[in-house]
Amino acid sequence: MAELGPGTVLGNRFEIAGVLGKGGMATVYLTYDRLRGDRVALKVLHSHLADTPSMRERLRREVLAAGRLRHTHALVASDLHELEGHLALSLPLHQGHTLSDVVATHGPLSPEALTRLALQMADVLAEAHRQGIVHRDVTPHNIMILSLIHI
Repeated sequence: MAELGPGTVLGNRFEIAGVLGKGGMATVYLTYDRLRGDRVALKVLHSHLADTPSMRERLRREVLAAGRLRHTHALVASDLHELEGHLALSLPLHQGHTLSDVVATHGPLSPEALTRLALQMADVLAEAHRQGIVHRDVTPHNIMILSLIHI
């Protein structure tokens, strides 16, 4: 799939402002949601995956499961969208950085910060498990940190 450029509007709703990140499954865009009047992250599946029925079903289940998870430290998809041939998940915009980026920029976390982060992650995962949700992709690229002070 060709990258969507700034100013592109999907579904007459999401206006692309830029790229937040890219992965093996999707590109995450910073967008302005015209319906909600707010900035959101839009995770757009790569086209070769969006056409796969099993992937479509997996994303549908992910959004349904996310609706059950309520936790201060959980960043979950709010909606699944089919937008002009693109399959996408909308998520609240997180102002922080991934754990990978934090470590690459600032070096390893202190033992105290690492302990706080691990406890927060364990708390979120425990709540997810209580709801019958298994994350399956807990990686430094999927752990968001607002600031080193907050972990």
